[in-house]
Amino acid sequence: MSSKPWFATAIATAAFAGIASAQLTKLSGAMTPGGNVTTFASTSANTSVVFRSNRESASRFDLWRNSVSAGSSVVKLSGTMVAGGNLRPEFKITGGDSLVVFRADSDAVGDVGLWSAQLSGPGGGTPNDIAPLPAGRNVYDGFELTSGTVNTRAVFISNREAVGRRDLWIASVDGSGAPLKLSSIAVNAARDVQAFVISPDNNKVAFNGDLNDNGRNALYVADSITGVATRIYQPAAGENVLNTMQFNADGSLVVFRLDRGAGGIELLRVPSTGGSAYSLSGPVAAGRRVKSFQLDGSSVTNQKVVFIGDISTSGVDDLYAVDLDGVAASPVNLSASIAITSYDVVSFKLPSDIGGKVAFDVQDNGNGRRSLWATDTTVSGPPSSPAAMAAPNVGSGEVYAYEINRDGSLIVFVSDRETNGKRELWSRASDGSGLPLKLSGAIVTGGNVANDISLIRIGSNDIAFYRADALAYEQTELWRVEALGGAPVRLSGAMHSFADVDSFFSNSGRVFFIANREISTQKELFTSIASQTTTLDIDGSGQIGALNDGLMISRFLQGLRGTAVTTGAYVGGSVRGTSMIDKYLYRLLSSTAP
Repeated sequence: MSSKPWFATAIATAAFAGIASAQLTKLSGAMTPGGNVTTFASTSANTSVVFRSNRESASRFDLWRNSVSAGSSVVKLSGTMVAGGNLRPEFKITGGDSLVVFRADSDAVGDVGLWSAQLSGPGGGTPNDIAPLPAGRNVYDGFELTSGTVNTRAVFISNREAVGRRDLWIASVDGSGAPLKLSSIAVNAARDVQAFVISPDNNKVAFNGDLNDNGRNALYVADSITGVATRIYQPAAGENVLNTMQFNADGSLVVFRLDRGAGGIELLRVPSTGGSAYSLSGPVAAGRRVKSFQLDGSSVTNQKVVFIGDISTSGVDDLYAVDLDGVAASPVNLSASIAITSYDVVSFKLPSDIGGKVAFDVQDNGNGRRSLWATDTTVSGPPSSPAAMAAPNVGSGEVYAYEINRDGSLIVFVSDRETNGKRELWSRASDGSGLPLKLSGAIVTGGNVANDISLIRIGSNDIAFYRADALAYEQTELWRVEALGGAPVRLSGAMHSFADVDSFFSNSGRVFFIANREISTQKELFTSIASQTTTLDIDGSGQIGALNDGLMISRFLQGLRGTAVTTGAYVGGSVRGTSMIDKYLYRLLSSTAP
């Protein structure tokens, strides 16, 4: 026998010893009985993770930090709380990864304040009280942080000045200086700010509320530095500015929905400095409404607004696109040519980087099933005919969840299009070319792909992350797969029979997930490298082992093929069959395909 197979096997065996143990890291440390992790967030550089857990006391949730490096220690960030105090689920990391901002009733039970803590250093210090509160006051949920890496500020709604009155405030997250009230234009003593949005350049904050007329919500824009607010749209009697609003890319316009009462719900734009409002949806007939909208954020110029509404036919929710800068409202109905007798567009998603495409799901009101479509966001000329993403499919198959990639060229979706009741993961080009490609591989009888899928660009590849009980019924594990096809890779590792992955978050560097994979009664936090190619994971089990993957490499290098490579080398969790393993090994070790 030549030395080549022996040498390759030796190298593979050494690699397995290092890689297999480093693939998965537990971040939540040892926890008290009854302790669980509920939510988490990673720093932008993936160096640390912050999580909410009652790991120290089963009756109290605190905020914790850990490095993603193996062997690091868990550090408490939320400081000492009053007996009965708790960390609320909502927290955010600043753009520079220096601070985490959170809500907690640390000083008095029920008085929920806004706090920040340092992410660097040893931890264990006293958090900054961003907006000190009198007794009996609160910072309400829904705070936001300005973007960027320096001078981060928090915008929030609070009754800190008067009970029964919700004002809008902005404050430095490091606790320096006093909070600045942005709703000081108000003359209504019983006012309530309802919702707000920060402009892309952080210089303005748009918000709605009944600051001038009790019960009538107008639209305002405040300067985030001076606090000076301007009313930019005053609705007529019986009308209200609704809680969904959005700045355009350069912050010069605000798009919002106006409830005209019996006159329906209309979509408008107005200059952020004030001026004449312009209807994007056109006048809406009585009883009809714009249901939801989103701006195409791919460009400062030539932005489009995509929205759902029944503005053409009463009771039929269609999908529309309109030019944000157009001088005359002329929405284009993108879903009009769908060949379904009675339907409603339920939701839509736009690509983040390059505009021009939209994916949307449609409910057939005749049978209640949902189908998935994609089309161009045409705003001039006749619209393109939408392409059915899941077609052809079995008679009762439908789509349950979907994502569109960054440039709009590919859509990944969950559907039982092949077998009734079995939800699998698929991908297809957004132009409808080719057929749907199954990504999730073989799934055990009764198993399904969950609806919370994620599609991430890693390098030049689109990678799908998903949960599925693919190997054992009702044991939900975490998987990754290339969206253009390939063998799924299990990321959650071997788990006991009662374990499940509850939730996950993925980015271009790492994937984080909560699971009871070690102790059935405790939900702990784990991480794995998202971009790992696991080229030595020959059978696609998610683990690399010398006696299975290494053995198959050795046999292949000796000239064996087919079952002569795989016999006796399979382990539990293997997802590649013999023919796929042959092709995989050719791609890995040879310059020619079989």
